[in-house]
Amino acid sequence: MDRDKQVRTSVWVAMQERCSLFFASRSRLRVMGMISMASWALLTVINEVRVESGELPSVGEGLLFTLLPLALLIGGLCVFLSTAEGFDGRQEMSLRRMALVRIVVTLIAVAVVVQSISFGFPTIEGNPPDPVQMILNGVYLLAMGTAVMAFILSLALAWRAVEQPDARALALFMGFLALYWGPLLNIMQLGNTFTPGEPDPNSLNVSISSDGLGGISVAALFLSVAAFLRFSALFPRVLKQEDFQVSRLLRPLRAIRVKLLNPAIVWGVFGGMAIPFIISNSGDDSGEGVDISGFEAEPWMIAVLIGLLLLWIGLPLLGMIIGALNLRAGYLSSVASERKRILWVVAGCVISTCMVLLGLLTPFLPELPGRVDIGFAALLLLAPLVLVVCLGVSVFYKGEIHPALVINRATVYGVLGIFMVALFSTAESLLSEVLENVFGFSSLASSASLGGLVAVLLIPLRPILARWFGGWLPTAEVQMGSDTAQS
Repeated sequence: MDRDKQVRTSVWVAMQERCSLFFASRSRLRVMGMISMASWALLTVINEVRVESGELPSVGEGLLFTLLPLALLIGGLCVFLSTAEGFDGRQEMSLRRMALVRIVVTLIAVAVVVQSISFGFPTIEGNPPDPVQMILNGVYLLAMGTAVMAFILSLALAWRAVEQPDARALALFMGFLALYWGPLLNIMQLGNTFTPGEPDPNSLNVSISSDGLGGISVAALFLSVAAFLRFSALFPRVLKQEDFQVSRLLRPLRAIRVKLLNPAIVWGVFGGMAIPFIISNSGDDSGEGVDISGFEAEPWMIAVLIGLLLLWIGLPLLGMIIGALNLRAGYLSSVASERKRILWVVAGCVISTCMVLLGLLTPFLPELPGRVDIGFAALLLLAPLVLVVCLGVSVFYKGEIHPALVINRATVYGVLGIFMVALFSTAESLLSEVLENVFGFSSLASSASLGGLVAVLLIPLRPILARWFGGWLPTAEVQMGSDTAQS
């Protein structure tokens, strides 16, 4: 009896050793990952052929052909990426890999420009009121401005600081964010419904198209979250498991954060969820594809559908929250001098994440009086702008990522001057209209009086403004370090 037990134990140990030797081979693991991804492609093609031939699967088969290929894709990507070199986690990169990163980021920036500008301002079907169209045009310009700043930042990081792993991850994050946020209104299907007799007869209907270019934009959301998670794990230093000190109630979240420190898991999970959107090009809005005749929902099917919905919606939110927590952990574990250097990055990421979460509370706050819900909705629109502005200040003004990217004082003064002129022009036009309508001033008199008033006020304020701006602009030591790094 003991001899049989020893034989079984020795056989089991031998099998474990063989398995460990098999999985220790990077080439074999890479082959397994490729086989898994090929199986996903095969099952996807089989399902598409069945639908095109008119053989509609049942609801259970439809869920199976949705979940199984996606699991194979995510698992294959994780295995395949784990065998590759740390794309964004290595301190050193070959020149060929640096060139590849620059090419990828540049192509993303070009796609942002083409996809955002070529469609123009969003249109609404159903003849909406002019104020609604003007609001959407303003939102489009806001999104476009945010996307432009994001891809400029991504290009600067990719071409000037690509040797740093955190700069590479941040460049990809800004690029994918611009690719999602810039054309967002163009992939939306907007329609106005007029219902007479209602207190507010006009209602706006919004739906997002995930076919074609819209699928690429939606996929960029998942990829941007993946890049954000990688950046949060690398900045200001590489995070480790010991940096996550949480209470007992938050230990499950800590376990997830530890797993997401692995770049293979991050890119595998989020990349696997993005690929179906990238390849979506059916454009079939007939709603066919699953046979629901005589169907009675089983409890497990309802649970699976709810789980899928929470997965597709909640996973990007979870990634944003974990990324913000990672940056906060890096900030708290840093010394006081380093905290000042990384403050803008941490503040921008954490504040924008909180703005998104507050904005998503809008549907759950019907008891708020008046138009307070519009303020919460505005948080969703302003969160990417706050994020990009804070990251731009940290890179171009503070040199938190790379000192060679610090902009000199002359450029800052020039940009500030343009901004002040634009601000004065806007304020002057608005105040002139008030003077004309309220006090009956002529156009010439209102413009002259406001210009003179601003000139009189700026004379005593000029030294104060000069001292204030001078204290915030890069010092000579920072600029000298920037010039040295550039040379």
